[in-house]
Amino acid sequence: MQVDAADRSVTSNSYVSKTIFVPAIVPPTPPSSLAVGNIVKETSACGPLQHVVKRPVAGTFIGLFSESKVDQGYTDELESYVGPNGEVEEYMQRPAPGGGYVLLGHQVSMYTAIIGVSGARNLALGGGGSQGSWGQGGTGTSSANQQLVTTIQLRLCEVGRYVPERVAMKAPPLPIIERPAE
Repeated sequence: MQVDAADRSVTSNSYVSKTIFVPAIVPPTPPSSLAVGNIVKETSACGPLQHVVKRPVAGTFIGLFSESKVDQGYTDELESYVGPNGEVEEYMQRPAPGGGYVLLGHQVSMYTAIIGVSGARNLALGGGGSQGSWGQGGTGTSSANQQLVTTIQLRLCEVGRYVPERVAMKAPPLPIIERPAE
């Protein structure tokens, strides 16, 4: 936009032009960098029964003038297994073929990764005149937020087996009864 502020009086021989402009090229604010998320897998030995609970994960994006929550999925956590009667059950018992019982538990596989939110915002204005004086001002922000997220899988496994010993019982000898002679 051009504003003509020239002095056209007879006593002046100068012509000065003023210009207000918005620079076409504004240096951007680069987004904050996020580290690469390594996936870690951990598998436990067979142990007590567990229950997986999913909890929501939300990141925070920080803008120029406000913050906003960003839903990023769910993370898993473990709790003790509660049976149908409302009591905590450590192990499950199932009858074994041939007598006795099998004790069952859970083998836990956990997968952990890093997830994140990253972004940038920028605002700049400038102005100047034909005499070469100009200026600009601006502001920018970038943010990053990282969290660990865990996915858990449970697999039923055999903790142990109880088979009672078979005791061979010997029958006591039968007494010999002699019959009187007739």
